Amino acid sequence: MMKIIKERNSEEPIYIVGAYLIRDDLLRVVLITDCRTNSKFYASFFDNQSMIVAAAKNLSAMLDGCLTNACKYDGMYAEFEFPTKFVGDEVRLDIIDANNQSSLAMITVRRSVPPQQRKHRLAVCLPALFYYSDTVQLIEFIENWLLAGATKFYVYWQAITPAIKKKSGVDLELVAFPHLYNRTLDLLVYYTGQVISINDCLHKARSEAEFAAAVDLDELLVTNSTNLTTLLSKTLPSWTGCYLSRMHAHFDKEPVYSSNAQQLRFDRLSEIHSEKIGSAFTKLILRPENVYRSYVHWVNAADPPKRGILRLCTFRPSEAMLVHLRSFKENFNESKYEMSNILEKVSQNMAANWRLRLNVTDNKELLSLPITRSIPDIAQEMESCLLRLKGSAECFTASHCVPLLMTSTSTVVDWQYPEKEWIEM
Repeated sequence: MMKIIKERNSEEPIYIVGAYLIRDDLLRVVLITDCRTNSKFYASFFDNQSMIVAAAKNLSAMLDGCLTNACKYDGMYAEFEFPTKFVGDEVRLDIIDANNQSSLAMITVRRSVPPQQRKHRLAVCLPALFYYSDTVQLIEFIENWLLAGATKFYVYWQAITPAIKKKSGVDLELVAFPHLYNRTLDLLVYYTGQVISINDCLHKARSEAEFAAAVDLDELLVTNSTNLTTLLSKTLPSWTGCYLSRMHAHFDKEPVYSSNAQQLRFDRLSEIHSEKIGSAFTKLILRPENVYRSYVHWVNAADPPKRGILRLCTFRPSEAMLVHLRSFKENFNESKYEMSNILEKVSQNMAANWRLRLNVTDNKELLSLPITRSIPDIAQEMESCLLRLKGSAECFTASHCVPLLMTSTSTVVDWQYPEKEWIEM
């Protein structure tokens, strides 16, 4: 058992996201708090009846320029280096508040393991589903990345419909990312907390996956005659990871919704409008143990931070490319786009893989998966609202869009929320 304690003179809210043993003597805790905080933390555990205590030796913001940025409330690391190694398979962390009271909400500390001992070759980090109801798009995403060689999915979520919570026959870990329930803090969080969830996910992957891709739900991968894990095998263990080229695209065909999972097809992807000249920022596939801080489109710092060396390869578009696929209903400059069948072959392979998985013996959960979307299209409305906010502000969360969603639809939606709120110190 470990404990983390905050000094009494620290008044600003501090929320615990996750805790990770980077080494047997190094604990790293992911926090959400004001990056200007002067809070002091201590962590402790007992070893042969002796209490081993360490002060946080490093409070580091995930966001570069946080001290001068208006979005001052974001992810931070608190690191504790112990003079004695922690021994034990299962580690639990008890959160002690400023009044020396236990939160009674202990969390599991995940222990990093060497890459060669990890169960999965490729994991996918998906931040974050805010009031999400479209099962078809999630199935498309999963089928696409299964073809790429992914076998583990981390999906961060705030509110979803019950069907989204079904595992769909894959190793899907749903990570609760609850609301802060504080309007003041909501106005200070950078871009819906994406940076927090990406870096927390990379730390989770240190115990399970050799590589982790940080991508969004509307990004599908196209590879040339091979899957992504084969391409990644060419990288060296010392490398930080690789850049994935990305192109914007639009579609004008709606997916087919049916209560019968066997009738699901991905034909709408066979013909899209893609950019003539790619203009989208790259995305990343990373070796988690080599990354200290990552942004959405680039790596900010290597791990350990003092090393300061970032070695990243870049896949050629002919090898692997992300297609950033948005609804045709949005306004866009038609002169910059052309009709394309870049996703035709991959969509056919996705459909074949989906049918194969449906036929797996005893896969009753997948066969009973309702292929539905709430009416009106709440997922699309949420995305549109977030895009409008992104165009006018840097500091916002999905909470800003909730009143709009609740007033723009008369449909009663059975939303599922995380059972617990953030653990506050």
